[in-house]
Amino acid sequence: MPIAISIMAKAPEPGRVKTRLCPPLRPEQAAQLAEGFLLDTAATVGTLDESEALLVYDGDRTRFPEPVQKLTAFLQRGANLGLRIEHAARVALSRGAPAIVMGADIPGLPVDYLHQARAALRDHDVVLGPSDDGGFYLIGMRSCPPGLLDGLAWSVPETYAVCLARLERRGLRVASVASYNDIDTIDDLRAFKARLATGAICAPATARVLEGLACV
Repeated sequence: MPIAISIMAKAPEPGRVKTRLCPPLRPEQAAQLAEGFLLDTAATVGTLDESEALLVYDGDRTRFPEPVQKLTAFLQRGANLGLRIEHAARVALSRGAPAIVMGADIPGLPVDYLHQARAALRDHDVVLGPSDDGGFYLIGMRSCPPGLLDGLAWSVPETYAVCLARLERRGLRVASVASYNDIDTIDDLRAFKARLATGAICAPATARVLEGLACV
């Protein structure tokens, strides 16, 4: 089944991205990491067959790395994160296929998780990819009714549960796929680096940046 995937990303500019990693990182280092995260995330999406990757961006598009600049791109729209995710979903849905919306800070994500999400959309209205912090790293849908995510509380331990309850109250059939963690804090980054060292995940662009960061 074809699918369109919107990758939501901020331009990797110092002081605008991954600010929760500073300190111990400097803003310039956090921006380098954000670029690595995005390159690895986009590379994973690019390996999924019968898919179209879209960049739904905030900031100066020219600041994105060259491989990402080649993606079909749309400016983020919406007064809050929920509305911006809804817009990213509708952008993908306009391509004539079910949609997945995901962030740009999930390097190393196994492509099989995207296969799981796409498969779930064959007989569910929505699919969520949970994360250990109580949120979710992706949402997939076959349609996006207005207000689906508007006003949802983000970056709290209840985000996933509250979102799931809202979707179910609307009568939507919801599936979940394997959990994975995005990288927001220095502890997240150190846990990611440890998994990278064992070979459990592969994220070459992020790995190259981490090689130069003695503070992680």
